[in-house]
Formats: sequence, structure tokens, C-alpha cells
Amino acid sequence: MFMPREPIVNHLAANPLDRTAVQRRNVDWVNGVLADPHTRYVAVANGQNLVTMDKPAQAVFLCGQEAVHLGKRAGSRTVLGAYDGVYYVAINMDEPKQAGEAVALSGGRYMDLKKVGPAMDPAHAATLAYANAMTFWHRRHRFCGACGTKTAVSQAGHVRRCPGCNVSHFPRTDGAIIVLIIHGDRCLLARQAEWPKGVYATVAGFLEPGESLEGCVQREVKEETGLTIDKMIYHSSQPWPFPGSIMVGFHAHSADTELHLSDEELEDARWFTREELEREVAEGSVLLPHKISISYRLIEDWLNRSFAESS
Repeated sequence: MFMPREPIVNHLAANPLDRTAVQRRNVDWVNGVLADPHTRYVAVANGQNLVTMDKPAQAVFLCGQEAVHLGKRAGSRTVLGAYDGVYYVAINMDEPKQAGEAVALSGGRYMDLKKVGPAMDPAHAATLAYANAMTFWHRRHRFCGACGTKTAVSQAGHVRRCPGCNVSHFPRTDGAIIVLIIHGDRCLLARQAEWPKGVYATVAGFLEPGESLEGCVQREVKEETGLTIDKMIYHSSQPWPFPGSIMVGFHAHSADTELHLSDEELEDARWFTREELEREVAEGSVLLPHKISISYRLIEDWLNRSFAESS
């Protein structure tokens, strides 16, 4: 079987915040947090996070009375939680004027967290990812999915209630598996046609209703590559708020090696030895996924033999 050598914490998974779930129901407490000039606001605009102009970029947390007033005009406010006595609030700044005001307060810029996250303090990157997920959810649930009535924010931004049919809507996270397929001394990497030229990554897919994670691994691998998985081990997980998933990672052994790319999702798939993969990455003919992603971590750990197959 496969055996993990040490506990794994992926990028975006090191969130230090106490989510203050009990206090969320107290309206006076919520109002106090939002009015506190020491509260730190996490600005998100069009799925991008506010960061400094430095290289590498770092997270920007807005605070003070100007930030409080800016938060009041935001598209949504969600109390993310607290760390060391300081509260953090996600604000949706999709409106250009509001986004510009946030930048003016900080002197920063909005950037894709997938690009700047790897060089950022892990706790800060995880907080920005959390803010990303919550602001996206608010944008997508302004109206009730049951009756169409405009919903109202409740519980510090963690619930949206419908005044029309009294349904409470909660944030949802889509379950997905991601798997590095191994046979002997080789791993399988694949690419989709819309990816940048040369990028190869692990196989992934969304969990379907009534399906176990293990069943999802077997089904997705079979559908996309034609391979049969005969054993697997859980590797680690990663929140992936682009826009709202949890990636559950595995290393898995394939009983066979003959590929059948039958569902038209993959443009190509290839078996690599460690030496072949390292050489082609060094040459630039193969590009690996974002370093912030669990896909990169699955490949990296296999290359470094952090996961090993025993007899």
C-alpha cells in the first residue's frame, strides 16, 4: 500500500482564524465588529484579492474609520473570524468606484491569488482564499433559488434568508477529487485543450450525488483515461475557492497502462518516469500546474518520493 511520510498542509489550508460561529447569531456583536476601527477588512474585486505592490506581493488588510465606512458601501460583508483578538471581514468590492477606493486606501492592487499566493504568508493566503469563497457565494445567492425573492444577509454574512418563503441559504462547497495515477516507476499526467501550451497536471473531477470519494476516483479515472484503479491512499485536501471547491487528493495505483481518452475532456495524457518528467520540465517542453495547487503538490511529493509504494 501507499504510506504518507508526514502530515501535509497545502497552500490555502493554513487558516488560523477562530470562525466565531456562536457569536454570529448575535446582531449586536456583529454590529460591534463591523464598527470597530481595529477590524481588518479583506477586499475582493471580481475574484481578485487586494495585495501590496511589493515583489513578492503581500496581503492587504484595511482598517481604521475609512475602512469601516468603505465596508458599509460594499456589496457584501462577512465576518470571517478572529485571530489574536482582531476580527477579519471580507468585503465585496466589485463596483469599480468601491474597488478603486480600497486601492487608494492601501496603495495596492488586485491580483489573482493563484499567482501571488505561493510567496505569501501561508496564514494570510488562506484568509484571502476564505474571503474569496464567501464573496463569490454572496454574489451568486442574491435571490432565492426556491422562489426568486431577494435574500437578506444574516449571521454575520454566513446565511442568506429568504423573506418570501423563509428558506435559509448556506454557503456550499463542491467536493472534488484530484489524483496522481501511478504504475511502477511512472506517473500519468494529462492536459485539457484550453490549458496553456505544455501544461500537464493530475486527473480531477467533481463528486456526484450518492458517490463516495473512493468511487469518484475510480469513476473519473476510468472515464477520462480508461484506466482501472486497484488501490489508492488519501494524500491531503485543499480549499480551492476559485470559486468554491474542496479538492480531496489521492495517490492511486493503476492496474493497467493502456490509455483510452474517450470522454473528450482530455486532449492528451502521458506516462512519465521521474527522470523524464524532471528533464522535460527543465527543458520547458512540459509545464506543471500552479505551485499553489494540490495538483503540483501531488506531483512534487511523488518526484521527491514523499509517498512510496511498498510491497
